[in-house]
Amino acid sequence: ISWSVENVGAEPAVIGLGTGNRWVDRVYLSTSGDTAGAILLGEVARQEELNVGSSYEASLDFLTPTIADGSYSILVVSEDLNSVYERGRRDNNIAISSAPVMVRHPDVRPTTGSSFPAVASGESITIDWTTQNQGTAATLVGFADRVFLSDNASFSNNDLPLGTVTYDSRLAAGAGAVGSLTVDVPVDISGDWFLLIVADAYDQVNEANAENNNVVSIPLSVTLSPFADLVTTSVT
Repeated sequence: ISWSVENVGAEPAVIGLGTGNRWVDRVYLSTSGDTAGAILLGEVARQEELNVGSSYEASLDFLTPTIADGSYSILVVSEDLNSVYERGRRDNNIAISSAPVMVRHPDVRPTTGSSFPAVASGESITIDWTTQNQGTAATLVGFADRVFLSDNASFSNNDLPLGTVTYDSRLAAGAGAVGSLTVDVPVDISGDWFLLIVADAYDQVNEANAENNNVVSIPLSVTLSPFADLVTTSVT
């Protein structure tokens, strides 16, 4: 964001005593058009006086913070520390961007039609799913989904990873990425388990506050397969 500041007064803009020998222009992101409740994006300091009729240009690079979707205005407040005496004429120190900033985010969510009512331990199964971007913007990067085996329907770091599917391209809003993975059911388990598909498992996609729908679970009923039984004899 860039802006200009001009001294339209009758005297040079002189930095006051006790203000750290500088004045500061600040940039905010606002939903209301003023600084009340606005988000500070950054600031630019100036240490030179500004003569009558003179102006300067300034700019600031910033990363959009993690905020809700919506329409925002960028506010620039020149000399925001009251370092320059202006005799109450500060109403014109605020300028608002001519066009709103529209903030949008992706929101990836896995869905699946796969079901496994009865499988045997050690059996190979194929899991199919689609990760849909139901947000308002494309992902800025590719991402990866992972499949885990869990003893419950909620993901935790204790769950067993079974495999990963990587998508190298960005995913547009409203589009879906198809995932498929063939895995071996562990040979030593039986009973009721869950397969968990975790979309964007490495948190590569900035979804703002939409991370609570990244996991889908598939019930898995496992029967223990016949197993070997080694007997050691004839030790001499």
